[in-house]
Amino acid sequence: MRYQLPLVLVGLISSLALWDSFRFFSDKWGSDRFPVTEMILVRFVQCVTAIILLWSNVQMALCCTLGVSYIVMLLHAAFRKLTPIKQPSDGRRK
Repeated sequence: MRYQLPLVLVGLISSLALWDSFRFFSDKWGSDRFPVTEMILVRFVQCVTAIILLWSNVQMALCCTLGVSYIVMLLHAAFRKLTPIKQPSDGRRK
């Protein structure tokens, strides 16, 4: 499987849209009066979200992002200047 940015972006946006629409319709229909129905709908939306995120290969994008961040951090630590900075003398000696 290859990592493809547009597919990952579509997956993330669609999962956010799914939860936003769930919240909108939940508030509109007043599903908080029926807690069992709301719990079933939440579990269903969680399953659909998991399927969307797995299908769009979001986990690969996160692994690539973490890997690149770790490499940049290691390179930054390896190439930074380790000698202390000289304090400027103000010319006043007692």
